[in-house]
Amino acid sequence: MEESSKQLKIIVAVECPQLWNNKLRKLRIYHLIPTENKKGEQVHNNTYTGRCLHRDIIQYVQSEVQSHDGDYDDDHTNPKIIEKERDYNFKSDSSSSIEIYNPDESQFESITGQNVIDCDIVKKYGTRCRCILNLETKKITNADNDDLIPKIMGRYFSYDPDGMDYADQVLIIKEYVNSQIDGTGLNVWDGALLLALYLERSPCKIQSKSVLELGAGTGLVGIGAGILGAKEVILTDLEYTMTLMKSNIHLNRDAIMRESNSCVHIDCYVCDWFNPPTIASFQISSSIIHNDVSYPEVILVADCVWLEELVNPLMDTIEQYCNNEATVIITYQQRGKSAHELFWKRLEGIFTHITFIDSEVEINLKKPETISLIECRK
Repeated sequence: MEESSKQLKIIVAVECPQLWNNKLRKLRIYHLIPTENKKGEQVHNNTYTGRCLHRDIIQYVQSEVQSHDGDYDDDHTNPKIIEKERDYNFKSDSSSSIEIYNPDESQFESITGQNVIDCDIVKKYGTRCRCILNLETKKITNADNDDLIPKIMGRYFSYDPDGMDYADQVLIIKEYVNSQIDGTGLNVWDGALLLALYLERSPCKIQSKSVLELGAGTGLVGIGAGILGAKEVILTDLEYTMTLMKSNIHLNRDAIMRESNSCVHIDCYVCDWFNPPTIASFQISSSIIHNDVSYPEVILVADCVWLEELVNPLMDTIEQYCNNEATVIITYQQRGKSAHELFWKRLEGIFTHITFIDSEVEINLKKPETISLIECRK
């Protein structure tokens, strides 16, 4: 029998933004296909599933990382893959995030999804398909509700839970190590550290202004804004974050309320983006008033986009709380194709002015290429 009849070649265009920017690598996969014996019985009846594809992509990228020392031929697009490995604390394992493009639906979907993981890849997607591998986060199962949440794999910016020098004060932010309980709001993420550092070096963005933070988590960014002199700070997130957030506010209250500072009020409220409270319920004191309701002058959003199903609720909440005079400052990290596309579609639909901030040029602060710092106005 011909060798080609024993093997099925699948060509996968693999994209990995953290290693190869937006370039594609071609992965050729040879897989035994069913054949018949002399009795007409099929042998090698091993369908090539999403699980198989997930494994092969992981093994391919892992071999790329381990086998190269920075010298690549013309086919390779990034000669600093080993440096990238260090930056992202790369671990190739079965929990890595991979999405595959479904041409029938014109969208990407998770390989580990119920409709993909055990399906016949060739029947559903053909012998040529496109996948995106995300190395920035590791996904684990939530013990309570089987939701997938990202796990910290290492930080770019320095963080000390015992205190960090911040605007001539000490900023103390505690976190709960990601232990598969609740969600992402109990950890300090690079996006929050970046936004807090940006505000420290550009305090005029929030000084003497009313500030609202969405998805505040540990409270790092909003508490930092209070220390920097925001007139009023309202931190919001889900109920499970409130205990830690309030504790962190208490740890920093002396720095926030010091006599020389202009912050007169800081508090936290529960805000579920799927059913957000009215802006009036926060009792904001602001110069921006519409229909006798005060709106925040600045809205802060630090690294809140990681699942596609959260994008619309988040953007709806931003639109509801953002008056035409307000400024919205966002740190954003791409973690999936579908969530990324929806996020930008909604952002461009809400705001007229969207500015990418080059932190290295403006405030001499280097950041990971995968994290964007964005300022928006209607």
